[in-house]
Amino acid sequence: MRQNMVFGAVAFGVVLSVQVVAQENPTPEQPMELRVIQEGAAERSTMEAEPIAPAISSAEPSGTKFDDSGARGGGKEPTDPEQFSWYGDTPAQWAMTIIGFFALTVSVWAVWLLKRTLDATRETLKEAERTAEAAKLALFNDRAWLCFERPRITLANQITVDGQSFAEGIVIYLLFRNGGRTPATHVGVEREGSIADVSDEAYPLVDFDSEAFNGTAIVAASSNFESAPLSIVGEELQRFRRREVKFCAHAFVGYRDIFEKDKKRLTEVVVEFMYMGEGKDGFGNIVPQLSSGIVGRRNRAE
Repeated sequence: MRQNMVFGAVAFGVVLSVQVVAQENPTPEQPMELRVIQEGAAERSTMEAEPIAPAISSAEPSGTKFDDSGARGGGKEPTDPEQFSWYGDTPAQWAMTIIGFFALTVSVWAVWLLKRTLDATRETLKEAERTAEAAKLALFNDRAWLCFERPRITLANQITVDGQSFAEGIVIYLLFRNGGRTPATHVGVEREGSIADVSDEAYPLVDFDSEAFNGTAIVAASSNFESAPLSIVGEELQRFRRREVKFCAHAFVGYRDIFEKDKKRLTEVVVEFMYMGEGKDGFGNIVPQLSSGIVGRRNRAE
């Protein structure tokens, strides 16, 4: 609405300015006709009023000059009919001049108002951008965010792995936490463990099928959950105790958040374990002492 008023005022000012210019600058034919008529009338008046010089008598002294300035108008030059014409402008012309000045003022005011409108529009756009950034930040802080927290390690007796029984074994669980402020849905965890040489710096990566992987669990905000156990048994356990090898655990966690339900989020982590000996826990139980370190981490969305 404000922009329509501004454009209307500008158009009104332009039309009135054009009319004022047209009144103050008539077409070339009008002044020429007026000048011809006035010049013709002046010539006839001069011819009719030309006085006849009196005869000079012989009694007049020689050298006397006849002065006919009185007959010719007292020596004054003829007045230009267009000189000081602004004194004789009609009221309509003065009215058009005043209206033109008013239209110019309105046009300046309209331009100023348009600038104010554009400035307000720019400020509104900036405020919208700031609001969008704040909403994006709030979404990032509030959505579900699953991350690896720590391992849980136990020593098991009479453990069965892949249908085979062992007298003892080391069992490792990988604990994860929902660090967001909203629940995580469709949560699923896949894990795999492998033995690698101690000198091997490269950790094994396991390629999970993220398209087919889709869990059903729900993890509340600030809650923990853990993977299925990974076991070190048999000959691998003996080599692990002798520190000839290290154990690598790779976990893959898939989930969704409540804000973007169609987007699958994936968290991967690789943790290396080294055997450090055995000790007792707070309850007096013998437990293996392992050092652990995260050697690979990745988060992505699909």
